This record gives sequence, structure tokens and C-alpha cells, in this order.
Amino acid sequence: MPKCHYSIRSIRQSLLFILFIVMAVIPQMVYAGGRDKAPLLLTDILADGLSLEEREHRHVKSHMENYRKHSVSIFSHLDEDRLVIFNYVLNEVKSRGMPLELAFIPLVESSYRPNASNRGTHVGLWQMGEATAKTFGVPVTRVFDGRYDIERSTQGALNYLEYLHNRFDGDWLLAIAAYNAGEGRVLRAMKRNEREGKKTDFWSLSLPRITQAYIPKVLALSRLAQEESRLKVPRRNVSKLVKIEVLKPTQLSAIVSEFSIEQPSIEFYNPNYKRHKEHVRTIIVPEKYLK
Repeated sequence: MPKCHYSIRSIRQSLLFILFIVMAVIPQMVYAGGRDKAPLLLTDILADGLSLEEREHRHVKSHMENYRKHSVSIFSHLDEDRLVIFNYVLNEVKSRGMPLELAFIPLVESSYRPNASNRGTHVGLWQMGEATAKTFGVPVTRVFDGRYDIERSTQGALNYLEYLHNRFDGDWLLAIAAYNAGEGRVLRAMKRNEREGKKTDFWSLSLPRITQAYIPKVLALSRLAQEESRLKVPRRNVSKLVKIEVLKPTQLSAIVSEFSIEQPSIEFYNPNYKRHKEHVRTIIVPEKYLK
């Protein structure tokens, strides 16, 4: 019995060393004007980083009015667990100097569910297809699908969006449209408009109805978020994500037991854990579980 206790303690010591030295994946808390002042609200961060002026377009306003009219709070999906992931994505988008509106794409795509699946073809937070995922650095194998991994899928999706942004000469709306409808479809719509002497901006293109609504949804949600009380929380109250290296499946079981992490939480943040537990070598959990 003492030997077993020592083994778990050793695991904990090793884990803490890894966590503090290597594995933190979200930047430290950001305070407004120093630690003596109140911490930034997520809504304050959005106010500083929302940069797409098209949020004032009539189609965007129409979606906002529709949400309000039917008393639909899409932000109700952002419970504590999903808010942690939203905060992570928001930081990753911000660190790349990209418009923070992009952090609302997973809200439209998957309601911020890491295990979301659209008939198995487009899966994960960002609902990426297999070919696109592989092209932009997300591993997809028989025993591991990186599209279900919060960190890997986010990096891959942002890589893809950066590529599309460059492909469409710095036009973010066309980039987001291509993310939804496909690069080729948007290019064909632009060429058709060019032949007919029409404008080639997003609002002028003939695209699938789902894509025509997609952009206004993303932009409307980003604007509504600034008003939504659900997001008006200090960042210090939103747990950071940490990544834990697992050398052996047996060590994973010990870690879960030692830190009293509930199985549903492990599976929510790590869908691959449920699918192929024996092949899992890293898990992502909120920092709150490790205190």
C-alpha cells in the first residue's frame, strides 16, 4: 500500500513539473492597467479586438433582431466548460493578430462542442473535413483524429483561415465564406460576377443560402456578445486550459484518480480519450482540476 501511494505522489510531482515548466497552452491572465485594478472582462477584450466593420450591415442587424425577437440566447450554450474553450480560442485568435470575430465560428459550427460530428465527415469544434485538416497540420489517423483535439484543431483552423485570407487578397469576409462553402465555390462565384460586370465582394456574390446566412450569424454573434451578460465575467474566473503528457495508459488512470477529474469532463475536453483511450498520450483539462 505505501508503495502504491508513493507511485501516485511521484506522478503528481512529475505532472506539476511538466505543467509549470512546459505545458501551459494559454497566456497568463491579462489585467487592465496592472494588478491593482479590476481584471478585464471578456466583453472588454472583444470590444478591443472586433474589427470587421461589416457588423453594421443590414443583414447582420437583421440576424441580431431575429435573435432578440425570439428571445434566443445562443450564448446559453457557453456553459462553464465551453466558456473555458471559448477563452482559449479567443486568446489564440488574438495572439495571431486576427479579427476576434473568428472566435465565433466554432459557436456557429459546433456550439463549442469538441465532440461535434456532422455525419462523420466534418467533426470537432471547427467542423473540419479530413483533407483540409491534414493539409493544414491536423493529424488524422486510424487511432487519433486531431480534429477532436481542442488545441490541434484550433491551430489547424486558424492556419486555414490565414491561408484563405491571403488567397482572397486580405478580405476576411471572403475568407470566412470560403471556410464555410469551400474555396473553389467562392472563386467561381467571383469569376461569374466579373464576367457579368458585378462587384465581387461577399455581399454581391451568389452563394449557397447557408453561406449567405453564415457570415451575418458570425458577425451578429460577435456584436451581441458585447451586450450579453453571460460573457461579462472577469477573466480570472475563466479557468485556463493545461495540457498533460501521458506516457502510459496506466499513468492516465492514476492522474484521473489523483486529481479527482470526473470521466465526463475528461471525455468532453478530450473526445479522443473516449474513442481510443489506449492511444491517448496527452489530455487537456481546465487548470481548476489541478489545484
